[in-house]
Amino acid sequence: MVQRRNAIPSARRGRLPIFKGLEVLGDPWNFLIMQESFLGVRRFDDFQRNLRIARSILTDRLNFLIGHDLLRKVRYHRKPARYEYRLTPRGLDSYPYAVMLMKWGDEWLERREGSFVQLHHLTCGAVLRPQCVCGECGGEAAAVTVSIDPATVFRASATEARMGYSSKPELYAQGRETSVSETLALMGDR
Repeated sequence: MVQRRNAIPSARRGRLPIFKGLEVLGDPWNFLIMQESFLGVRRFDDFQRNLRIARSILTDRLNFLIGHDLLRKVRYHRKPARYEYRLTPRGLDSYPYAVMLMKWGDEWLERREGSFVQLHHLTCGAVLRPQCVCGECGGEAAAVTVSIDPATVFRASATEARMGYSSKPELYAQGRETSVSETLALMGDR
């Protein structure tokens, strides 16, 4: 078997955090379900109504997120059995990813009618303006302020890094209007 030059071997690719993260959160429906969870949605019918997602797709994605320990299924009614889907600690830890994607969408996408969802910081009460910072010094972590250790980077060929697009990306934005749904429709599936 001939290995392509600069391609990431599948064994190494599986160890790269970005590939693992995108396997779970790279799917727009998974991401939008997580967004709804952060907004307090817990019940199947509420997810389905807010996202206008097919029930079969929602069932599949909820099971996937449960299987990856981002959500857990909790019974709230015995007969008939009814369940809520609650964020796990691992799911809660994905919140910064959602907020940073929202930040980018708020700043760079053209708004249609009205404004997108606005977040407030409970500690100070101000409108949240998220920023990626260094955990050590608190300085901003931006492309121009971060260096990458070349020994830890694998190069991917153009054929390895493929982005899929839904045949109907507008579906991601048909539910709750947020800059995240608009950003996902623009960026594609992965």
